Amino acid sequence: MLAPSLVGGAWIGLLITADALRAGAEVPLAPFTPAGQGVAAVVTALGAGLLFLLRDRFDLFQGRAV
Repeated sequence: MLAPSLVGGAWIGLLITADALRAGAEVPLAPFTPAGQGVAAVVTALGAGLLFLLRDRFDLFQGRAV
């Protein structure tokens, strides 16, 4: 539960920061630029990595599946 919350919070924080920095300019939001897409890829990879590392904590059945 922590990993998805962190990734979601990071994404929302990125959008809020990007919107605040552009302050009325007629440029696209940072997440929709090449640099923003790179940051989004890093955030996605971080989330996927955390879910992979912590996947056993989400299993209801700890034994071997049949």
